[in-house]
Amino acid sequence: MRVLFFLLGFFLVHTARAEPVRIPAGNIVLSGEYYPPQGQSHVLAPAILMLHGCGGLYAADGEVGSRFTHMKDLLQEMGYAVLLLDSYGKRNVRNACSGARKKKVPSAGIRANDAQHALSWLNARREIDGNRLGVLGWGQGATVTLKLMARSNPGLKAAVAFEPQCIKVRTSRDYHVIAPTLVLVGESGRQSAAADACRKLAAVTRQDLFHVVGVAGPVPDVERPDRQNEHRGDAGGSHPGNGTAGAANDAAGDAYRRTFKWFSRWFDPARGITGQPPRQASGVTP
Repeated sequence: MRVLFFLLGFFLVHTARAEPVRIPAGNIVLSGEYYPPQGQSHVLAPAILMLHGCGGLYAADGEVGSRFTHMKDLLQEMGYAVLLLDSYGKRNVRNACSGARKKKVPSAGIRANDAQHALSWLNARREIDGNRLGVLGWGQGATVTLKLMARSNPGLKAAVAFEPQCIKVRTSRDYHVIAPTLVLVGESGRQSAAADACRKLAAVTRQDLFHVVGVAGPVPDVERPDRQNEHRGDAGGSHPGNGTAGAANDAAGDAYRRTFKWFSRWFDPARGITGQPPRQASGVTP
């Protein structure tokens, strides 16, 4: 009987079709893929806005990249609605991971504006709890996430950023976030410098709700422009070489576990917060 219910739940989640959406954003109309919450229809659901990295939202075959569909499936299974926002398509950008393609890429500030319009769109949905909106970004989308969280009233409850470029975020000595923010960074090789930059940013915030966590290996599904030869058909996802698959899987499992725990912690009404998080000199808990 348990197996039957599990298979039924799996079927319901994974047969949910995307609802193509158009979101006005100033002088442009952005596109996206919306996946409504699954399960009880009489309960307002939390929602997650997902922001792609330099590889864009879509793979070479025109389908949504596997990193996004995988995360979307897991979040829907937990009762979340999910909006995948495409900041590239309407600007005639496909993949901006290589240097020659970066000239056309919208800035992090412009993409943060895109995200703000998308959050307003989510907030207007009848099935969504506007007090439980979150954002999850990868790579460049993670940098956009940190820019968004520094705004005075983005309308967000929590955020997760997979390997942001923190050195581009630290624009002043008084940077701080408006809601709980989890930053996941890899600790190995070239990633160590990026991790150090994020910890310096954490020291600037002096907020105990800005967490920087290092994982022992590459954060899963993040584009790395310096490793283009490893990119395959999922919009630029990196794949570990021989002998590193086990470590990569461990790092991915750790990052995903922390992501779901973070959102669950702040989206549970019994543990929710109100107002602006305090600035505390106690630092950030890694």
